[in-house]
Amino acid sequence: MTWVAEGWLSPAEVPVSGTAVYNGFVVGSFKNANDEYVAAGNFQANVNFASGATISIPSLDGRAYCR
Repeated sequence: MTWVAEGWLSPAEVPVSGTAVYNGFVVGSFKNANDEYVAAGNFQANVNFASGATISIPSLDGRAYCR
């Protein structure tokens, strides 16, 4: 199951310049062999609306995820 806790914006509502930092919480569903479980961690997105975003999940299920 995938869900988003915020509403979606139309393309006209998304800025084309400027920056923002979004902090929040992320939950993931994992399967390891026969074990299935849910894990949670912190989330941060550093967004430059002109050039893109850097997304960081420093610890989710014992791993760090960055993009």
